[in-house]
Amino acid sequence: MKLLLLAFEPAGSLRFDPSGQVAKELCKRLVGNIEGTTALIPAVFSRCWEAAGQAIMEARPQAVLALAQRGSVQGVTFERVARNFIDAEIPDREGVQPRNAQIAEGGAEIYETALPLEQMVEEVCQKGIPAGISHDAGAFVCNYLYYHLLRAAEKGDFRTVFIHLPYLPGQDVRRGTEGMAFDDMVRGLEAALRALRASGGNPATAEKAP
Repeated sequence: MKLLLLAFEPAGSLRFDPSGQVAKELCKRLVGNIEGTTALIPAVFSRCWEAAGQAIMEARPQAVLALAQRGSVQGVTFERVARNFIDAEIPDREGVQPRNAQIAEGGAEIYETALPLEQMVEEVCQKGIPAGISHDAGAFVCNYLYYHLLRAAEKGDFRTVFIHLPYLPGQDVRRGTEGMAFDDMVRGLEAALRALRASGGNPATAEKAP
């Protein structure tokens, strides 16, 4: 199975986002029939989907995992849906700040991943690493990119999911959250890939929540 790992550059006020390093380390640990490549995506509205689309065209993957850090999550968090809605509370790195806007005029209100999130989360938790499923990818660049990924996945031959990672220990000084060790993030994604490999990235074998 060909796997593409998309990782965000730091978004908003973040000075550091470990998702790029997590993606690279995960690729080093891939085993079996999974072949992985990575691409770093600018966390700006004007260029994120163009960069992701180019990476998909070059890699021709069966599965695309998009990674980014989100301070409000405490575990490896799998986003089930993307919404056709953007309401940026802060500007992106280029100063763009869309408010109360659609991503695609006349497009579907919601797109949902076809990947087996329940099985992926279960595999992560069995390793003692916190994980869960979210139904809200936010209203910033992450949701914007995820919407485009899911819409393209419906027309293409790949499946995709957006995964939010917690802060590293000591990174979130203001909130004082415990954070998650870098190696735990990588091991968590390794575990999730076991469920993904079992499904082959095929929507016919993936389970959705009722």
